[in-house]
Amino acid sequence: MKNLLKAYLRKFFSDLHSAILSIIIALLILSVGGIRIFTKNLWIRLKATMLLPTPLWVTAIILVLLILAYILLRKKTSIVLSRIDPEWRKEFREEFHVCWDKNDKMRCLYCGNPLKASSSDSDPSIFYCSNPNCNEKHVLKDKQGKKVTEQEAINQMPTASRHPQSARKKLPCI
Repeated sequence: MKNLLKAYLRKFFSDLHSAILSIIIALLILSVGGIRIFTKNLWIRLKATMLLPTPLWVTAIILVLLILAYILLRKKTSIVLSRIDPEWRKEFREEFHVCWDKNDKMRCLYCGNPLKASSSDSDPSIFYCSNPNCNEKHVLKDKQGKKVTEQEAINQMPTASRHPQSARKKLPCI
């Protein structure tokens, strides 16, 4: 009886294994065929839609979306013009993407306050405005776009432009 039960269980699990494998294979074949039929119908519909003339309302909606995207992106990427008091502007000159006073101290392009070095020691060309309301990030770069340190910028400045009283025409800070 025990051997008969073992033989029966072996046969049952063998048949169950064969049934599961055949179901899996049948599902794979049907799913591949279904996907093929679905994509073929989708492709036919897509081609038919693309060949139709575009309705006016679709063109109007796309145009409105493009205008909205332009307005939103323009607001996010627009550069704020300098807000420096006109009296201060006479004392500053703009070089290396920051303003410099007559003592070769860096000033913010936007508010005219002194700049402080970045807290990270890895990049000595990054400076922040000391005004907590402004807190603009300034990166010292030369004309080729290469980052420079504060001392390198001071050394590269022409001596005539270091004194704004004697050379006022040299790149005014706007």
